[in-house]
Amino acid sequence: MTSSSTWTIVGVPLIASSLERKNEREKVWDKGYYVVKNSNLYCFETKNSKTPHLEFPLYGSILREEPDNEEKKYVFYIVPSEIKDRGNSRLLLNAKSKIHLDRWLKVLKKESKRKPYTSVFGSPLSYGQSLRTDEGSYGLLPLILKETIAFLVSHEEILQKEALFDEENFNMDRVNELAELGSSGKSLESTFNSEKNPFCVSGLLLKYLKDLPEPILTYDLFFDFKRALTCPYKYKSSLVLRSVINRLPPINYEVIKYLTQFFLALSSNSAQNKMNVSSIARVFGQTVLARESGDIFKNSEDFYLQCEILTLLLDKFSVIFSEDIMSKMEPYRKEISSQFFVKAICDYTGQTEKQLSFVKGDIIMVLTTEKSGWWAGRLNEKIGIFPSSYTKVYSPKNREVTTLALGDLIPNEISIGEIRKMNVQLIEDLKTFKQKSGFLARNALENLLEKLIDQLKMLKLQVAMEATERMELEKLLQKKKNN
Repeated sequence: MTSSSTWTIVGVPLIASSLERKNEREKVWDKGYYVVKNSNLYCFETKNSKTPHLEFPLYGSILREEPDNEEKKYVFYIVPSEIKDRGNSRLLLNAKSKIHLDRWLKVLKKESKRKPYTSVFGSPLSYGQSLRTDEGSYGLLPLILKETIAFLVSHEEILQKEALFDEENFNMDRVNELAELGSSGKSLESTFNSEKNPFCVSGLLLKYLKDLPEPILTYDLFFDFKRALTCPYKYKSSLVLRSVINRLPPINYEVIKYLTQFFLALSSNSAQNKMNVSSIARVFGQTVLARESGDIFKNSEDFYLQCEILTLLLDKFSVIFSEDIMSKMEPYRKEISSQFFVKAICDYTGQTEKQLSFVKGDIIMVLTTEKSGWWAGRLNEKIGIFPSSYTKVYSPKNREVTTLALGDLIPNEISIGEIRKMNVQLIEDLKTFKQKSGFLARNALENLLEKLIDQLKMLKLQVAMEATERMELEKLLQKKKNN
């Protein structure tokens, strides 16, 4: 299955990396660069190759992991829908690691369940972005989004119109005509400039956003955004929200940033257009933040969250979208001892073998810091780099960091004893949790579980610190020996 023309029109990569493919005829593993785009898997000779030499349609394909493979450790196979009835025909691939394998399977399984997209309307943001013209510099923004907003903002008299997004003012037949014209990614700039009814342009923007398969602040982060908005320390809400927004896919990040700038332009003309934060939330709320299960307007709490997040985005735009991470760390620097740890505030999956992967709550020992925001650290005996914006400085309470004298192992023995006591207490608490889980209320269960998780994390931290002290001691002993 060879591809040439298809490559120029499908979506941006959902995942791309080197994999090994089993050559069944010659019984060898060939390296290649594989890319998933718009429900298709493409294979290139190298990362820099311009044209794929193989294409596999993923829709309807069978995907399986093969954990017992004797030759390779992280093997999985794909049987494309076009050949799955031809006996044992399949594509056998090997990933670099378990994390790498899991990422590939997650994307492939999702893409195997849907047909390729053919229009920017009703398709993910990534598909709209992939169809932008080469003439304009739009970054990660879908062309249809960029052009509709650019048109509205460049005409102040339109931006000041009342009921700009009231569907009663739309000519839906004309809006659908414009959608048909722009469905393939074609530029509509000249069409907008000659449009007699500017409400149709605002209607087209609203249609594009409402037709997206998921809100811009993605479903999987809904409850993280909710927790950020209900942070008990209001002055920290913007920083917590920033940390969650930084976990969005790059295109979603750019879109919410661009949309927020548009909302700022709308609200600055609220005296004329009557578009305050509440009005903006009523029009755009569901396209920005929504639950995966059903209508966002099913209760007042959800609308309140929409208003809160838009208020925070508008009021704290410069803080939330600032790229200056290091300056925010400076106030903490003086409090950091020679043992410098950070705590993960969200999950992160390393994109290369050199990057650390961690989950929310993991404690990372920092080895070096860089102004770029990429720090080096140690986690679970692995050393690698990680984005510092996914972490916060962590100083465990009630622990004095002392300098050990050469050969002094007593503090280590005392600390290990404390760790054993903590471990015993943790086991008892786990037994209590198991006994009570059948009849405790949900919120009580969550509180108890959160307490157990904190205990476990502290236990892991103590172990990590003990390991660090031993490492430092070994270095000092070795240094003295060499001298």
